[in-house]
Formats: sequence, C-alpha cells, structure tokens
Amino acid sequence: MKSGKTIKYILALACCLMIVLGALSLDRISPSFEVEEKKPVSAMAVSNQRLVYDREAAAEADSAAVTPGSDTQPEEEEMPPEETEEEEPEEETEPKTEPEDVPQDLPEDLPQPEESGQWPDNRPNPNAGEGTEPQDDQGDPDSQDKQPGGSGEGEDIPEEKPSENPGEGGGQFENYFTTSIINEDVCDHPQYTFTIQHRQPQLKPLGISVKVNGAEETYRGGTTDFRITLAEGANTILVQVIYQEGDKQVTASRNYTLYYAPGQQVVIVCSLENVHQVSEEQLTFTAYGVKNGRRMGATVKVNNHKITGKNDTFTANLELGKENTIAVSAGGRHDRVTKVYKVLYTTDVFEIRTTISSTVIRNETHQSPGEYEDVTVHGDTEEFKFRVSLNGVTGKEQLRLIKFGFDTIQPGGDGWYSVELNQRDPEWLILFYTDSNGERQQYRYLLRFQRNGDATTEDRYPTVTAMVEIGDSQVNLENGMVFKNPNIITNINARSWDNEQLYYNNFSVSVNGRRIQQHGYQSGSTFGYDTYLTQEGENTITVTVTDNDGYAVTKNWRVYYEPGNVHVTVSVEASTVGLGYLVPPTQVEVPGGTDVMTIVTDLLSQNGYGYQNAGGYYLSAVTRPGICNGFHIDPELMDLIVKDAMDDFGAGTDPQPASMDGLCEMDFYRWSGWMYSYNGSYPGYGMNVCKPQDGAVIRVRYTLAMGKDIGGYTATQGEGYGVTPGNYYKEW
Repeated sequence: MKSGKTIKYILALACCLMIVLGALSLDRISPSFEVEEKKPVSAMAVSNQRLVYDREAAAEADSAAVTPGSDTQPEEEEMPPEETEEEEPEEETEPKTEPEDVPQDLPEDLPQPEESGQWPDNRPNPNAGEGTEPQDDQGDPDSQDKQPGGSGEGEDIPEEKPSENPGEGGGQFENYFTTSIINEDVCDHPQYTFTIQHRQPQLKPLGISVKVNGAEETYRGGTTDFRITLAEGANTILVQVIYQEGDKQVTASRNYTLYYAPGQQVVIVCSLENVHQVSEEQLTFTAYGVKNGRRMGATVKVNNHKITGKNDTFTANLELGKENTIAVSAGGRHDRVTKVYKVLYTTDVFEIRTTISSTVIRNETHQSPGEYEDVTVHGDTEEFKFRVSLNGVTGKEQLRLIKFGFDTIQPGGDGWYSVELNQRDPEWLILFYTDSNGERQQYRYLLRFQRNGDATTEDRYPTVTAMVEIGDSQVNLENGMVFKNPNIITNINARSWDNEQLYYNNFSVSVNGRRIQQHGYQSGSTFGYDTYLTQEGENTITVTVTDNDGYAVTKNWRVYYEPGNVHVTVSVEASTVGLGYLVPPTQVEVPGGTDVMTIVTDLLSQNGYGYQNAGGYYLSAVTRPGICNGFHIDPELMDLIVKDAMDDFGAGTDPQPASMDGLCEMDFYRWSGWMYSYNGSYPGYGMNVCKPQDGAVIRVRYTLAMGKDIGGYTATQGEGYGVTPGNYYKEW
C-alpha cells in the first residue's frame, strides 16, 4: 500500500512539471506570431508631406487578425531572447516593405508619392494580405504609379487639381463630410478655425489633410477641430479625408476660398481664384473689394478694356486661343490695389471669333455671293475697335488679311484693329481666311454706325424750336403752360449744330412717355404732332432730335391740362368770288377738345346754311338757295389763274358755278374749294383733327386756286398746281 501511494505521488509531480514546461514554451513563442504573421494595416495616401497615421483607428477598421503562420511550433532555441521586447518600440521593429501595387481603390486626386517614388518605409503595403512576403527596398518603381481603380498596366496617377469639383473620379464627396468653412468668406483676422462633420458614421476616418495655399498639415482621423493661418488676400483651402470603406480606402476632398482683409488694407475678392482655362467665350464672375469690413465696388479690365458689371457681377467676352488678362482693381487714390488673373480660352475645333458680332465662323460657315452680315455699331465716337481671334486644329487655318472699304488694315500693338465709321454711309469690312480644309474663304460685314444718344457734347447739340397755338397766334412751348383743351398741336423745326435743316425722320416726340409714331402735318420744314395731354394736371412733352451724324439733344416741357370751356372766333368767307362774309367773325364758347369741323358746321346751321363734308376732314360745299347770286371774280385774279395754268377746265375769263344754290369744290375753276386757317396759318391736317385752344381764331375761306389767292398754298402740297411756285402777290 505504501509503495502504491508513492508511485501516485511521483506521477502527479510529473504531470505538474509537464504543465509548467508547456506554459513556459507557449509564452516564449507568442511574440513571433505578432511580428511575423500580423496583417499590415492600410496606410494613408502620401504627398510631399506625410499624413499622420492613425494606427488605432486603422487597426480597428482593418479586417486582419493575428493568425499563426503554421501548426508547427518553432524550436525553443530559435526563439528571440526575452529582453529584445524592451529594446525598441514595436513600430520600429516592423519590417520595411515595398508594395507590389498602389491600392486600386484610391481616388484620382491622390497626392503624389514622395520624391523618391517610394512609399514611406514605415508604411506597410495597403494591399498586403496574409502570407504576403515583404519586398526588397528596391521594388519595381513602375508599380508605384498605378492609377487607382485602373487596369494595373501602369497608368500615371493624375496631378492633384484643387480647382476641380469635389467628387470627380471619387464619388459624391459631399456625402462623406462637411465643414463649417463658409466658401468665399471674408475674414478680418488671420487665424481661422473650423470643424469637420463626418456624414457616414459607419466609415472610419484614417487621416485628414488640410492644405492652405499649397502648404499641407496632416491630422489623425479622429480630429474634428482645426485652426489655420490665412495670408492677406485670397487663400485656397483643400480638405481631404481618407476613409476605410469595406476592403478599400476612399479619399474625399473639398475646396474652398477664404479672404483675409486686414483692417486698413483693401483686399480683392474674386471668384476667378481657381479659374485658369475655359471652353466658352463668355465668362461670368463676381469681383469686389473689402476694407474695414466694408464692401466696395471694383473696376474690371479685360485685355486692357474696361467692362461694366451689375451688383458686383461681371461678364467678360474672352479672346479665343489666347491667355486673357483680367485685372480687378478696388480702393481709392492712396490705397488702390489691383489683382490680375490669367484665363485661357480654347476649343478643339477651328473657329474665328470677333468682337464685331456674336457670329462664330467655322468650316461650315459660307456666305453666298452678295450675302453679308448687317451690323449696327453703337459708340460715342466714330472710331471702332475690334479684335479677331482664330483657333486652329490642322495647321492650315490662316487669317490672310482684313479689308475695310478698299483698304487693307493691320492690328495695333495691343492686337486690336481700329477703323473710322460714318453714320451717314455704311462701310464694308471683309475677312479673308483659310479654313481647316485649306480652302480660301471670305466673310463680309456691312457696318453701320449709330452714335450713343448721351455722347453729344453741348457744342454739337441740334437747335430745336417747338411751338403751340395760344389764342390767335403761335408761341414757343414753355414750361408751366396751362391748356383747357388736351388736344395740342406741337410744331417742330430743327437744325443740326452746323445749320443743316432736319426733318421728321430726325425727330422723336412723346407725351408722358408714349411715343407719337407719325407727324400730323407738314408746313415747309415744320412738322406738326398731335401731342394730346393724356391726364389732368401735369403732363410732359418730350422731343428728341438726332442729326444725320448722330449728334442728339432731348428737351422736356411740363405743361398742365385743366378741363374747361374755350372761346373761339370763327368766320366763313367767300371774298374771292365777291360774296364777302357768309358768317362774319363770331365768338363761340365750346367745351375744350371740340374740333373745328363741329364748331364751323354748328355755326353754319345757326346762320341758315347747309353743308357737305368729306368724312369730316374738310368742307366740300356750303349751300343755301341763291347763295351764288351776284358772284363776281376780279379780272386780275382770273388772268393770274389762267397764266398760272390752273384753268384745267378751260373756263378762261367766264367761270361759272355748277349750281347757284351751292358754293362747292371745283366750281368756277378746277382747283377751287374750301380751306381753313388756324391762328393765321393753314394746317396740313383736317378740320376734324384740329381742336382749338382758348382764344384761337379760325377763318374758313373759299379759294379758286388751291390757296394761292388767299395765302394758303405751301410747297408741301406737292407739284402740279400751276407754274407759280408760291402764293400770288396778294389775297382776295
């Protein structure tokens, strides 16, 4: 029994010893698993400055596990000494690896590798998996520049372009993160703080890069608050975040522009900071200055030519095929600053563009014989400057010459052509060019000059005379006049600054902004306009006269309409046939706005006469039994009529009426009839149009010779009325 117990004790001690030895063996070989078999964690993209590597976040995101390399335990003598664990930090004992490939899932805006073309030696290969062996330090250099997501055939990684829209080549980056940066904000302090908000919490940010004007700072992926230092003026900010998304990495980017404006300094704020090349002729942008937090307007010149904008927004017409200079200036005499931007405008097709018109000349542009483009050039002076830009693609394109009229013209030192236009005479401008097929072509313009209305200096103003009928005479139109009748006839006569007579085509007349399209009558070079006063109280009559060289003047008169009755003196006369007054001068009172035809016919009826009118336009007959009894025509007048070839009916010295009961048109002689005068002159418009003002004098008179015998003939009545060019030497 005693010997049996002894054997049991010996076996128990042996088992305990084996357990202890086994535990010691496992403890010694466990470090080799971590060093030799741990899956490397993906590194961030690198640029000229390394991004901080967030090891903890990467380790959590990585799918690698600590896995033994084999089931066979290494020999005990091959274990590293225990004291080696304390000699160096763990990250310095990791093997230097050379990746076989750049990760295939990195975005296109990946920063370039360091100058050596190598991944940093403390960055493991992001694609390395279990069983991947470390490479020599002299790995295949071509494998460093594979385009992310590419075919693996060695495409170059594109250069970083901060001006490109976020999301190009890398997804919709705004879905990954946002910042508190206000784009194009103007700051009065150089220190600027902002935060990042990640929009997809399931993705782990591995690292963050912030570039200010190209200078990069890097941060761990968990960083949310940032401070940057701004330079005076415009600052370009690029924020990049690398995320672990499943088994790949995604780089998201956002671009901003911030302006730092110190208190006493003028700073230019312009949306062209990141615009360097465009493919459209028109470029719209904003530009203004800031000083002491106050916004000020900017002056903009495009290729040395000033352009105007609205609400700090400008649109530039760029020149094709060249780098355009856009200069933005702001400030006063002592603190004015200017910033210059360069923008290249180019296309991939043959084009000729000009500042003459919006037409773009291409291969398919052909003008048939006799065809041309009619262009009206508006300007302050006759000098017209223009540019012609050619964009070629085959090398055959050429602008051979440009002709203005019969002259070949050349551009000036600034690249602009200059010609002198004439408002009176249009001129030809022809481009001779060779298209991309090598064929010779022409493009023709007909240039018409029109001077800007506000470009006339006072010494070139045309002279304008405007008259209206008041009482029994015509007077100059003046401010403050009061009319009881809204129907005003305004008579216009004008001459150019060098005394050239002007006509209706040189006039523009309006009342309260409503333009009168056509004059109502003409008397010589005087033109009458029906300037009806459209409202009670104040009305404005506006006359603009533009001479044949484009020099113009505008005059305004404020007049007043007060409704009321008017008093008019009216007479009906037949003295040319010896019958004297049918109705002697009689004053009548009528409502303002009553026309002459109504006034006269009412008066005739009151005096026992009948009448006929031609649609209300004029009297064609005055009737009453025996009205022509006792008529008598002066023999001298009959002799003048015959000699003047006004006796178309051949009545000679024995003219007779058609009826003794009517005094009608074409009685006695061919050109007889009724005419009326208004305040001493014979209007060229009908009696139904004339609406007299208070105090007007109206005479209705019978003529035997188209008004020549009563002082009523004018050359504007046309030719064919006898051989005498004017009125007879006296009135009958």
